[in-house]
Amino acid sequence: ACFGVPAVLSLSKVRRGSGILTSERRLGVLLFGIVELVARRPRVILAAALLLFAAAGIASTRLVVDSSGPKAFAEDSRFRRSSEFYRSHLSGDVIENVYVRTPGSGGIHDPDLLRRMLSFQRAAEALPEIDKSFSIASYVELMNRAMHGEDPSELRIPDSAEAVAQYLLLYSSAGEPDEFDDLLDFEHRHARIVLTATVGSRRESAALRAR
Repeated sequence: ACFGVPAVLSLSKVRRGSGILTSERRLGVLLFGIVELVARRPRVILAAALLLFAAAGIASTRLVVDSSGPKAFAEDSRFRRSSEFYRSHLSGDVIENVYVRTPGSGGIHDPDLLRRMLSFQRAAEALPEIDKSFSIASYVELMNRAMHGEDPSELRIPDSAEAVAQYLLLYSSAGEPDEFDDLLDFEHRHARIVLTATVGSRRESAALRAR
């Protein structure tokens, strides 16, 4: 308000001047005009500001933060077509991870825990968004079948933690030592279940994880 009086006076002087206004002077005229408006109608300006603030607060509750992945691209784009081909012929292009933690070293060798992991995987694969799943438990049951002459009835988790530990040791000795590094930690305390999913956005992925 104190600034408003000299501002109005200065604005009057600018208006009475002649000639072409420079860019700096045009900016000054604009700023002085705003100050003049605020000085003359402070209550109207305050009411408008409060109304705008309230409207912005209401609108903010309707905001949705999301990412749509391939849907953000045009239908005929190379990325969109490649993504749809991959989903149709191979597997889901989104990886969802579930981590299993045990209190001590070798805890993942527990046959009951491995069976529960497989049970969870089967339940997950029953969801329409999940294409397939795999974990260290998946490999253990395959190793058990191989150790029994590929007998289909032996596609299961062995009955003892010692057998599980021997299978994992044998596999790592015969193959690549770090082959299970992305599924199992060094101490065999923590394991990772990998789910490949087909979801179109971040919100769909969050809903899938919640289920």
